[in-house]
Amino acid sequence: MNEFLTLGRRILPEAMSLLQRRFDILSTLAGDELLGRRQLAAKTGYSERIVRQEVDFLNRENLLDILPRGIRLTKEGQETLNHLRLWLHELLELEDLSEKVRQRCAFEDVLIVPGDADEDEKTLSEIGRLAARELFSCLRTDSVVALTGGNSIKAMVEAAPRRKEWPGVTIVPARGGVGPRYNIQSNTLAGRLADALGAVGRILNLPDSISEKALNAMLREAEVAQTVRLIRRADIVVAGVGDAITMARRRGLTEEGIEELKKAGALGEFFGCYYDAKGCIVSQSASVGLSLEDVARARKVLVLAGGAKKARALCAVDFHRLGATLITDEGAARAIANLPSGNATYTQTKPQGEIQEE
Repeated sequence: MNEFLTLGRRILPEAMSLLQRRFDILSTLAGDELLGRRQLAAKTGYSERIVRQEVDFLNRENLLDILPRGIRLTKEGQETLNHLRLWLHELLELEDLSEKVRQRCAFEDVLIVPGDADEDEKTLSEIGRLAARELFSCLRTDSVVALTGGNSIKAMVEAAPRRKEWPGVTIVPARGGVGPRYNIQSNTLAGRLADALGAVGRILNLPDSISEKALNAMLREAEVAQTVRLIRRADIVVAGVGDAITMARRRGLTEEGIEELKKAGALGEFFGCYYDAKGCIVSQSASVGLSLEDVARARKVLVLAGGAKKARALCAVDFHRLGATLITDEGAARAIANLPSGNATYTQTKPQGEIQEE
């Protein structure tokens, strides 16, 4: 099969381009939203003429339904898209890349979508769709799902089917709020996902960075304490990974504190912990919500991150105790594979650095 795919790419490159175009159209229609041709052209980046041609072809093949309200995938179209994703995965040689990233960053599993989110926002949407499928595959009727904030998590929430079939599930923010952008805050995203699933939603009206004195005072409030206990019981955790300095700025760290992080070599941030290239924690922010110990106890941990710029952060964070699944893109995966071999490569006995409070 690999030889056939390689030969096809060399002899019929235009066929591969056509395949990618039809895949883009099918995958864009994979959500519940009905789209018109003009909307579809805007979302895919293809001209309306090209979209019209491809939609007509896919409709003749019974892969799309053209309705007065818009275009949608048929059942056969969804099945074809699922098979096509697997085929493209092999075509783009992502299986071997996935294994390299898994070993390099100590993930239990690595799922890669084509593209680079730094260059094309549609790639982030694909990460979101794949993450939504993974989440639904491991949901139980009484699950507690904890979400962090961030653009990758937002993409997953937007891709989640609007089916109110999970009244026993509870969706909670993993931690307090970070930065001024409300639309990517964990509280906002937890509420949106709860609405989509018909689940119970809880909020945590506290900033992620908070002094120990203020935190202890807030935890004496019954409602806050109850919510925090529920968050720490999460059996599914969906989290993003951040660049250390970017996340420190979002948390309002002083320039002096940021300089200290730079001197310490901080590259990645995960649940308030800042990691250097050796995977050691060089600083940790006081916070309410999930700790790394809580995350390690979760039944399923999904880590979402896309774009080549996230490579160093992903390599820096120590995931080997978490049994996590990484959902990322080709850009990040190739950047990870190309990093020098001594940069944040883990073994099961890698020592943990000391934690320093900010």
